[in-house]
Amino acid sequence: MFQNYGVFNYQIEKNKLNHYTNESKELPLSSNLISAIEKDGDGKIWIGSDLGGINVIDVNDLFVRYIKNNTEIGNTLSHNSITSLYVDQDGILWIGTFKNGIDYYHPNIIRFPLQKKLLSNPESLPFNDVNVFTEDNRNLYIGTNGGGLLKLDQETGKYEQFLHDVEDSNSISSDVIVSLLFDSKNRLWAGTYLGGLNLLTKDGFKHFRHDPKDSTSIAGDNIWELFEDSKGRLWIGTLTAGVDIFDEKNSGFIHSFEGGGKYPIHANYISSINEDQNAKIWIGTSNGIDVIDPLENVVDHLYHIPEDDTSLSDDNILTIYKDKKQHMWIGSHKGLNLYNEKNGVFYRYRKEDGLPGEKIIGIVEDEENDLWITSSFGIAQFKKGSVKEINDRIPPDFKIYNDLDGLQGNLFNENSIYKNRDGEILVGGLNGYNVFKPQEFEYNQKQPKIIFTEFSLFNDDISTGEKIGNKVLLKKPLYETEKITLKHDQNFFSIEFAALDFFQPSKNNYRYKLEGVDNGWQNLSSSQRVASYTNIDPGTYNFSVQASNNDQVWNREGAMLTIEILPPFYKTIYAYIGYVILILVLLYLGRKRIIQKQRKNFEIQQEKREAAYLHKMDLMKIRFFTNISHEFKTPLSMILSPVSRLNQQHLGADVKEQINIINDNAQRLLNLINQVLDLGNVKNDTLLTSSKANIIDFIADIVNGFSDYAETKGVKLFFVSEESKFYTIFDMDKLDKIVYNLLSNAVKFTPLGGEVHIILEVGESLPDPEEKTEKKNFIIKVKDTGIGISEKDQPHIFDRFYKSDLDTDLNKTGSGIGLALVQEYVKLYSGEISVESKEGAGSLFTIKLPLQNITMREIPSNKEKLSNKILGENDALPTVLIIDDSREFLNYLGKTLRESYNLFIAVDGESGWKKTLSIVPDLIICDWEMPGMKGTDLCLKIRNDARTKHIPFILLSGNQREENKLAGLKAGANDYITKPFKLEVLRSRIDNLIEQRKSFQEAYRKKIELPKVTNQVTIETEDEKLMRKVFQTIKSNYQNPDFGVERLALDLGVSRSFLYNKTLSLFEKTPSELITDIRLEKGKELLAKSQLTISEIAFKTGFNNPKYFTKNFKKKYNILPSAYKKKHS
Repeated sequence: MFQNYGVFNYQIEKNKLNHYTNESKELPLSSNLISAIEKDGDGKIWIGSDLGGINVIDVNDLFVRYIKNNTEIGNTLSHNSITSLYVDQDGILWIGTFKNGIDYYHPNIIRFPLQKKLLSNPESLPFNDVNVFTEDNRNLYIGTNGGGLLKLDQETGKYEQFLHDVEDSNSISSDVIVSLLFDSKNRLWAGTYLGGLNLLTKDGFKHFRHDPKDSTSIAGDNIWELFEDSKGRLWIGTLTAGVDIFDEKNSGFIHSFEGGGKYPIHANYISSINEDQNAKIWIGTSNGIDVIDPLENVVDHLYHIPEDDTSLSDDNILTIYKDKKQHMWIGSHKGLNLYNEKNGVFYRYRKEDGLPGEKIIGIVEDEENDLWITSSFGIAQFKKGSVKEINDRIPPDFKIYNDLDGLQGNLFNENSIYKNRDGEILVGGLNGYNVFKPQEFEYNQKQPKIIFTEFSLFNDDISTGEKIGNKVLLKKPLYETEKITLKHDQNFFSIEFAALDFFQPSKNNYRYKLEGVDNGWQNLSSSQRVASYTNIDPGTYNFSVQASNNDQVWNREGAMLTIEILPPFYKTIYAYIGYVILILVLLYLGRKRIIQKQRKNFEIQQEKREAAYLHKMDLMKIRFFTNISHEFKTPLSMILSPVSRLNQQHLGADVKEQINIINDNAQRLLNLINQVLDLGNVKNDTLLTSSKANIIDFIADIVNGFSDYAETKGVKLFFVSEESKFYTIFDMDKLDKIVYNLLSNAVKFTPLGGEVHIILEVGESLPDPEEKTEKKNFIIKVKDTGIGISEKDQPHIFDRFYKSDLDTDLNKTGSGIGLALVQEYVKLYSGEISVESKEGAGSLFTIKLPLQNITMREIPSNKEKLSNKILGENDALPTVLIIDDSREFLNYLGKTLRESYNLFIAVDGESGWKKTLSIVPDLIICDWEMPGMKGTDLCLKIRNDARTKHIPFILLSGNQREENKLAGLKAGANDYITKPFKLEVLRSRIDNLIEQRKSFQEAYRKKIELPKVTNQVTIETEDEKLMRKVFQTIKSNYQNPDFGVERLALDLGVSRSFLYNKTLSLFEKTPSELITDIRLEKGKELLAKSQLTISEIAFKTGFNNPKYFTKNFKKKYNILPSAYKKKHS
């Protein structure tokens, strides 16, 4: 090797040694410096040399072929100095060069031999830009784009070039040859750009040019298509002038153009001409296809319809081709079309079916019935010869070739595809033309082997043996690794792979899938070869890869790599076991806690039942005391009234003293009874009666009332207030009882010479978020220097009926009710009460009441105008009916009132009702508590009867609670008098009511004249009728938000001003206020009884805005709707 000796060949059979050098006559070498020798799969000997390239010796024919570097050829040997040669198991010859890397060679790598112009070879193609081909029996004619017409003698391999010569009239008319045709008469026709039509004759080229003055001349000088039909007629397609038929007999042309001529067509640009099996001529244009039937003289137009997938895919036609089965194929700017003559529809083939591009330039069919299609992105082989038609459509099966396969380029000229008589296909373009025989192609049938080449973690390549977090991921090379184990946070990785097929690695394709992650195969090209994954959940995954070689033969077994991602500790089997144990423990503890809770609940329920029982007993006791106290009031009234009358008479001093003792003890008994009644009813008190006043003055008046009492006891009384005025809203009755009880106890339990101090303070501000107002702590302190309270008694002094065990006479006056009542009333104020006391050192009671400081406005007082004058006709006395179950009370009233009134009595409600109907009295006095029908029930009955509803009604009761008074007045009573009462008060109220009734009758007597009848008839006045109708109309329409004063006046049939004056005089309210009040009453009822929201109630009662409902509700009832609902829920 590398000696200047050439090469030696030893023939074993002949025992002969042959020596070959660059000077040998037989098999001369390119160089004597031999560097490598190799034998290929065909038995040929490849000899590499230094500076001499490669010598390929065919030992059978004893012929040597030289392969050297040629800079004009793209895929030639890269360097002439060869260092090594090797043939692998696939038959690929690998060539090592001295200075230019490695080359490799296989016959199937370059399937498309290229013919192009080489400066180094004068006999090569004269001009590279090839437009069109045709041939005769010996020669191949090639039309070029500027190089004239070329004629290749296929026996000698030599070219002859025909160029335009302006001085030679018989030369070809243009060097741009666009179309060629060798007709059935062995004549060569050449269509040119700007040179018209040429016919080759023995004398040269005959020219057919367009003459505007000659209508039979050719239509244009740009001849784009030439076609001879089955009748021998020559069809000439032009660039802008339509299509002509050559009239050989008259040596003229018959024209057809857009909208006119022999066969009117739809465009003047003619791109392709062909004939179908029915002898119809298909003309491809820029506006679809015109199908000419020469026999019928009919032109059919086939075109693209956007909404119809069975029409042409595009109107811009580039080529029309008829295959051996008479199928018509159409190439357009938007794909390939197959025409179905039976159904008259087109089947489309697009890029998504496997075509390299949408633009189809030329079509030809090979010997095996496959179509070869040129496009703007290479050549496609449509393997239709090996498949059957499905529903008249041939399934797509395309194989793509490009410049990597040896093509002159990926873009081809129009008409530049042709099949010669030997079955070879020629395709031309800008860089020459290729000649190939598809039936001789040897396809690569070997399935490529796939290996994994790189594994990356977080974009960092992992090497064999490299530690990642003190752990080696790859203990051996990746292509030998079957499984990779990763931590749960190592879930961002990439895998690179490769197919070991080197025929054309750039045409290898890949697809991969990670089972459990990818839904299907993911396709990749040879330029990618990597799969990346992020955020993969813990688990075991199989990563599979498949690959195909350059001829799309797939290795479907592929390669597989197992990826295991370990779960974090909290997801391991040990963690789950721990979870199960923990859950069991929690269940056990939870069960234990539930049992304990159930036991505790049972104990609580038991305590509640006991408390409920005790409460029930307490209520029974209170009810007993209340009932007894109520019964006490009637005889007590009978004591106080006569005592009061006796006290007014002139009696002796001793008698008067006895009377005063009786009066004082009766008053004391009355106070005790009232306290018992208050204590029994305090639980039912949920609201305070609002009064606006200066609370300082109010308490000062109470203190002043105790001055005489304290003085008689020898106790000094002091009143101190840091503020002179504090106007607020409070319940005078309950505050009076609070202060009264505290002062009473303080004076009572303070010995002679002691002191009682009443101190008033205004404390810090207290925000009230519920009512959105700011209140202040009003503090009342009652301090005395009395006997004090022992520590053991202090926790119980507010308990009902609790009495301290004292060794003093002062205890004899205690009842155990007063402080319990004080505490309950303080709670109604949401206040606090506390006590500080030491036995023998006095006590300090402190009360804190949250009260709102308001600005007081002067309100004129309304004093009742009373008249004692008794009205009657002819000095007749008014008739009064007295109803009470107490005989003594009836006798007493009868004796005192009989001088002023005609009296009738009844002992129960039923008899009272009967006497009312029989005598129709001027006034009724009735007791609340009676057997059978109560006083309120009788009042309701009287008010609901038209015969009696006008009679004034006075209700007597021993209950002083405001709620009872309100219930009595709502029942229809004109007045409510609590027992005991002064007789003069009762007499005055009787007289006033009778007088008012008489005045009312007199006023209406002037307006209504009725005939005198024997029996008295009670009528309903016009005002009563109107007001009843007003209320009925409002209650029927209050839910309608559009109902207002206008609608109310319209429904009543009166004017707005009349309605306004009437409601204002009768109710002291405007019609609008009356409507709002009724709506608010309905809203109040819904708040207490329904589960509706405040907004729903507002809309249900006719308010358009819930805020307006809330504002009016607060204004009327001094409480927010939400607070009212919460309190009554």
